[in-house]
Amino acid sequence: MVGAFDGAEDVDDDEGVEVLNYLEKLPYFQHLTEYELIQVGQLAEVREFDEGEYIGTTGEAFDDLAIVLEGELRVERDGATVAELLAGDYYGELGFLDQKPEPVSLKANSRIRVALLKRHPLLELLRRESNLAVKIFWNISQVFCSKFR
Repeated sequence: MVGAFDGAEDVDDDEGVEVLNYLEKLPYFQHLTEYELIQVGQLAEVREFDEGEYIGTTGEAFDDLAIVLEGELRVERDGATVAELLAGDYYGELGFLDQKPEPVSLKANSRIRVALLKRHPLLELLRRESNLAVKIFWNISQVFCSKFR
């Protein structure tokens, strides 16, 4: 882990502010208060990966929500590029929900920085904060509904 931030008193650090700025733009975290965003953001681990390094590989359970902060992340299936993710893009919401093995690999196409939201700490927060849980799961359902209509 390269860094994380520990709470409202630390949100002024550049990395913490950057993570919060990306979180508030993701559809899963819409309509959260600043305090709720900070609670979620506290769980983010900012990691760096070198070009060519894999974040996850086909067949692994990838249960983190990965938000690209800097660089380019390549999504590969059977060695072929099927998507490229840039700053602000995210990946992993399905694995986050169902913990099934991934059908793709995630490879750094350049030196990258990603914020990883780990499944278990976020679920623990949602168990304690039921209003936050309702907001996030409502947002998730809205995103999935919009993809299937």
